[in-house]
Amino acid sequence: MGDFAANTLREQARANALSPDEFLDRAVRYYLSERSSRRLARKLPGFLETISNGRCIALDVDLEEAAWEELEGVAAREGVSVERVLEHALLLLVADLDSGRVAARFVEDASEQPLGDGL
Repeated sequence: MGDFAANTLREQARANALSPDEFLDRAVRYYLSERSSRRLARKLPGFLETISNGRCIALDVDLEEAAWEELEGVAAREGVSVERVLEHALLLLVADLDSGRVAARFVEDASEQPLGDGL
């Protein structure tokens, strides 16, 4: 994960009293749940490839096998790495939390939320 995404992850995790791993897990769950929507925000923007400076952080995201397979499928279809999909998932949740589109309660209750639709 590049500096921008890593810093955003740390800040949001701290603000929500979660570890970075836990916050990213919730972001992935949110992203996968949004994949069935018609929102343009579910599509990965091309500019994410250009914001990394080569430094990275290691994370341990605990997802079910089906969720990982879905992330890998998205990455393959979009022609990007799973890392880019994770960054997009993070930024999507942060933007939607900031705009009020999704309640902060989602972050607290995400382990009970359904995963994506397999698209």
